[in-house]
Amino acid sequence: MYVSNPSSEPVPSVVHAISAVAQYPSFFMFDYRSDTDYSGNTPARVVPNSEYATTSHPSDSHVAIVGATTTDHVYLDTYTVIKTVANVTYVKTPLVKSMADILSFAAKGHFFGWGHCQYLDPCPGGSKVGQACNYKPAPYDTVHRGYCYESASGDLSCGRMWATNNVYFQDYKKLVETTEFDTATSPPYTAKPHRCERGTPHHTGGHDPNALSPTPRLLAAGCMVTGDASYDPLAEVHVPAYCSQPVDYMKGCMFPGAVNHDPTAKQPGKCLYLLSGCTSSTALNYNSEAAIDDGSCVEPVYGCTIRGSETTPTTAYYGVAANTPAFQSLYFGSAARSVGEVAWPTYSSVLNYDSNANVLHNCVLAVEGCMDSTAMNYDPDANVNSNVWCIPAIKGCMMPTRGHGALEYDKAAVDNRNNYRDGLAHNFNAAATIHVPSMCIIERYGCPDSTAINYDPLATVRYNVNGYDLCRPRQVGCMNRLASNFNCSLPIAQTSGSCTDVFPKISLHSSEVCVWWSSPPPSPPPPSFPPRTSFNTVTQVEVTIFVSNAPGDVDTVRLTIDVATLTSKSTSDVSITISLGSTKIQIAVKTNSISETTSQLQTKFSDEVTATQFTGLDVQKTPELKTLVTKEFLGVPPSPPADPDNIAAIIGGTLGGFLLFLLALAAYAMHMKRQGIKVDA
Repeated sequence: MYVSNPSSEPVPSVVHAISAVAQYPSFFMFDYRSDTDYSGNTPARVVPNSEYATTSHPSDSHVAIVGATTTDHVYLDTYTVIKTVANVTYVKTPLVKSMADILSFAAKGHFFGWGHCQYLDPCPGGSKVGQACNYKPAPYDTVHRGYCYESASGDLSCGRMWATNNVYFQDYKKLVETTEFDTATSPPYTAKPHRCERGTPHHTGGHDPNALSPTPRLLAAGCMVTGDASYDPLAEVHVPAYCSQPVDYMKGCMFPGAVNHDPTAKQPGKCLYLLSGCTSSTALNYNSEAAIDDGSCVEPVYGCTIRGSETTPTTAYYGVAANTPAFQSLYFGSAARSVGEVAWPTYSSVLNYDSNANVLHNCVLAVEGCMDSTAMNYDPDANVNSNVWCIPAIKGCMMPTRGHGALEYDKAAVDNRNNYRDGLAHNFNAAATIHVPSMCIIERYGCPDSTAINYDPLATVRYNVNGYDLCRPRQVGCMNRLASNFNCSLPIAQTSGSCTDVFPKISLHSSEVCVWWSSPPPSPPPPSFPPRTSFNTVTQVEVTIFVSNAPGDVDTVRLTIDVATLTSKSTSDVSITISLGSTKIQIAVKTNSISETTSQLQTKFSDEVTATQFTGLDVQKTPELKTLVTKEFLGVPPSPPADPDNIAAIIGGTLGGFLLFLLALAAYAMHMKRQGIKVDA
């Protein structure tokens, strides 16, 4: 229902409540920017302003002035907060222009009264509704005070409310007393008039109060609690916000058409009408405003209403379209090594779905997991085990070996560490599910044989390269490189090469085993090549490695084939030289592309580890690669054909020389005969 503010206030307003979340508490409240022109025809700037064929913002529409002051302006979207009671804020909005037209219809319903307005005089030009005005009839000095109001013809008239009455004309109250007549010529005035209702027909003449016709008006709001300091005897509808101590007063349904209408009520309460619905207060669809039960009550049945159970797991997606993103994408996180997330689209949602329930209550959520208390991944919260989730408890070392470690672990060890022979765990147990650190044996490659010369007490793994055991037994032999049996364990001179496998490999030197003999003189230097000799330039890439193996352990045939395959050459282009009595091996490859061959060899001879793995030998240091350029003798070309003129000279010279030799021999023989010496011819 609509009620007006007390008639003692100059500007007529409608009193209403707003909620705490209301966006606009006033009827004409719109966003306003001072830098925006609202007078144009731009649709985005046109807002309701209660003026015909005029575009402006309500904040620019000056509609009233409060009383005698000319500075307290009221605009179309002005609202005044009365008070907030029980989280409800009561405000009053100006009852002018179209607002007054709309609410004038409300004054013709059940809740209205009558007002008797006394017209005094026209309001001066430029006046506003609510502005104080007066009338001084000649020749009297008495001044009649009033307020400007909108008359029935739309102009502003000066007048005052003479009396009020209820809708049945049974409660006449005269408002004009002698206090409204004074002789003051300027504020403050002692007279306190009441405003006239908008639309009074008495806009000219007729100052006789007895000739006033009543005008419909809204009921007046105010505090009706007689003991309150703000009690208003003219109030007709109790509004707690007008009281100094807000309380309810005679609250009830004030509408006659309601089934619970209370004719004595003074404060609006909840009204009930002949509404059909559920009248059972225990039902889910109980309608507290229903007066006729229509049999639609739905009583609560408590239970789990979520679809999906252990027996019908696929209903976890009940009602979900198959093209829905992530449809049936439920999964289970496995605790098994390197397993992780396991897709499980039939994952249950609850275990106790009740198709008869209509109130969600006490659902038992399905928790997938291992329910075996002896398993290492036992889940005490699990209540569903629809797969083989349980992992048996097996104690062991779960630290991986180098081969089971990260992909870059071994490479990083070789590239960046000197102790690359130290690894992770030697006894990694792939079947273990419970790691026991004390059960791990850390990998340390070396010789764990205490009888060997290179025994390592910290070694846990016997170092073996391609089947070659690097443990050195304590074997005495000759280790002097100048001895003929260097690297041999027996005092037997070598006929060629180094000691063969029949001789044990030595690790301790004994001079008594060494065999000494003089080396033959060095070979004479090769003769110089004759003139016009042909040569072929040969380019080779040479790799030099140093190994701990005995020369007899080197399989030169296999190594030649492996190098030829690596460099895409024939075996005739590969040569291997082993220094006798030494651990130095030189591998030379003939090539026409030095860069290509060098790159190919570097893949297997970049360091001692890769070289050891490729050759099967125990390479002790980083291989050395270099380029060699030599000349290959191709032979002497044939001599040119002889000159015919020189043949006779050659023959003559040869015969002359032979004759001279015979003459010399005869002379020598005769000399020896004279001496008495017998010469055997």
